[in-house]
Amino acid sequence: MRASPLSFCRANSPAARYNLGMAWKCDYCHTPIAPGAHPFTLRLELFPAVEPSLQISEQEMEASGNGQDLRELLRIMEEMSDEEVARQEKIVYFSHKFTLCPACRHTMAGALERLLPDAGQS
Repeated sequence: MRASPLSFCRANSPAARYNLGMAWKCDYCHTPIAPGAHPFTLRLELFPAVEPSLQISEQEMEASGNGQDLRELLRIMEEMSDEEVARQEKIVYFSHKFTLCPACRHTMAGALERLLPDAGQS
């Protein structure tokens, strides 16, 4: 009997790996995470910001030619090679998950906090 994909995901979740005593390695410093130390997960997503001026209402879309622009975009994409589509997709959206040891979590949190708009103001 095969395990369901869901049970595999649960068995390989960070909590399950930690509870089972499985080895962790920090993706930043590449050192093993000591047993008993809690690993941290950093999720990173990069995607274009949507400017309010680029948002189009359903009424504006219908008034602009019944989706002709969308059909043209689909035609262009259909003519692209799989490699070109994959390259364009990576330009538009990037996502990755990192496992960090407590020390690297502290380092990353400090670096990310400096990016906050009010970081230099007290």
